[in-house]
Amino acid sequence: MNLNSGNGLVNNKPSGPRCTTNEYYAYFNDANDIRNKQWLSGLQYWQDGAPIMVSTTNKGYDQFYAGASPSAAYTYQLNLTPLAPSRLAAGSFDLGADEIAWNTGVRNIKFLADYSNAISRNQNNDCPLFRYSDIILMKAEAIQRGGTATLGATALSLVNAVRNNRTTSAALSSVTLDDIYAERCREFAWETWHRNDMIRFGKYENAYGLSKTNTDTYRRIFPIPTTAMASNPNLVQNPGYN
Repeated sequence: MNLNSGNGLVNNKPSGPRCTTNEYYAYFNDANDIRNKQWLSGLQYWQDGAPIMVSTTNKGYDQFYAGASPSAAYTYQLNLTPLAPSRLAAGSFDLGADEIAWNTGVRNIKFLADYSNAISRNQNNDCPLFRYSDIILMKAEAIQRGGTATLGATALSLVNAVRNNRTTSAALSSVTLDDIYAERCREFAWETWHRNDMIRFGKYENAYGLSKTNTDTYRRIFPIPTTAMASNPNLVQNPGYN
């Protein structure tokens, strides 16, 4: 979205729906945790406090609009709402082709674009691949699962070491595997680890999001691409994808 240009008022629609599920966002339940700032939800404003206004049409805002003047201008303040069941069909992952659909879902801005560079693709918002906090939480998980503690560390002390840099809330008094999973959700959002974590913690088959109910465990492993199968007849497709 651009403050100074665009169709209609100052822009013609919000960016694509790079949103999270309500179940994942629920892990950000500590009001004192600085990691909450990586999410955008609710009414949106520019940096100077002015509301972000979007100009569209009655039909453009709501594809099911059945009132008068469907092409008439409709202006509203951008409001990012929680993910909701599909308005098109039960179990559908498609929210629709209108502003209501585009505004659905809490958005992550952890790696916000570097707007100071308008010349090239070289950005200043480097995305980490491995982080020290990941090493700490991996060690905490290993100890919690029965590994031998070293250097006087415990799963509890290690988790609290990460939390101490993220929140002013009181340290945890005990820790479980679910606590470590929740901490990883908060710490590594948008860093491409969550699928692996869900599988390892036995949560990948849970129902979540837009009526996701599939519980097939074979989906933990990806299928071999059809192009690879076609070029190498010796390959055998992974179970469940035949």
